[in-house]
Amino acid sequence: MNIAEIANTVIIECDSTNSLARKLGETGFPHGTWVAARNQSNGRGRHGRVWVSMEGNLFLSLVMRFKSRSILTWVPLTATVGVIKFLRCNYTRNSFKVKWPNDIVTTKGKIGGVLCEAFPNQLFVVIGIGLNCVSAPEMASSLSVELGAEVTADDVRSGVIESVMSSFDELISNGPSKIAVSYKDWCAIPSGSRIMWNYDCSGDVIGLGPSGELIVKNTNGNTVKLFAEDIRAVRGAYA
Repeated sequence: MNIAEIANTVIIECDSTNSLARKLGETGFPHGTWVAARNQSNGRGRHGRVWVSMEGNLFLSLVMRFKSRSILTWVPLTATVGVIKFLRCNYTRNSFKVKWPNDIVTTKGKIGGVLCEAFPNQLFVVIGIGLNCVSAPEMASSLSVELGAEVTADDVRSGVIESVMSSFDELISNGPSKIAVSYKDWCAIPSGSRIMWNYDCSGDVIGLGPSGELIVKNTNGNTVKLFAEDIRAVRGAYA
């Protein structure tokens, strides 16, 4: 398939939309170019995990271009906040929240996630978004379950693209201050929550640092900065 044919389209199947978006970025396609797929055979999550890509859900990746590398650490939270803003504006009966750094959750479980891959030498980043729309793996949830009516990838795709682009452009133009405020309002694990990470470390959440890192006071009373660790709530969390 000619790479130009997939720009801003929904294709039937691919291994990973992030891989295709990387090719679009390397080929020179402009800021905001996206690609989506009906099916993924090799969807990816953080830390090399497999993203379970169940048919009917949203698999979407965007190419975002930037001039300053200083914003890169904020991109995952920015994209996640963008998705949640769309969901909260359009499905007000539900309270969608962000679990640091890149998960979208409800009281019933995780419904989506964001995987960002930066290519700083070429000044673009790929933002991959997976959102459970019609079905979900075990221990997770979906939009259709949350709303009690079928919601498909086609119903949400354009709105998600618009909202994520708006959040990213806000980050580029004005820095992370508004992103940080939205995160504080919608975070699933707020300040004061007890969390665990790295299997045997625990502490209380203080809040976000200047690079979007999570600042925690550990059980020894020391301040710790978490940048990409998997965290698990022990108490005080929404989900």
